Amino acid sequence: FGLGSDVGGSIRIPAAFCGIFGHKCTGGVVSNDGQYPIAGGSCQKMLTTGPMARHAIDLLPLLRALSPATSALSDRKLDLRRLRVVSIA
Repeated sequence: FGLGSDVGGSIRIPAAFCGIFGHKCTGGVVSNDGQYPIAGGSCQKMLTTGPMARHAIDLLPLLRALSPATSALSDRKLDLRRLRVVSIA
């Protein structure tokens, strides 16, 4: 999976061209902390962070892992024991 930031299509459009799935979350669902460059002005209100994945079914578990514990997405426990991490160099 990958993470991206989106104001005007920076997750969704590249995902569509690459044959993967990207999701622009509702603002505040996933924290924008640590992004560089920092968005300013009206872009700050529209900027969201979201996941990209090869399979659409992987987007919701990723959102649950990325969202804060107080989010409506965290109503279930997330089992990370079956998480498979692949590094492509």
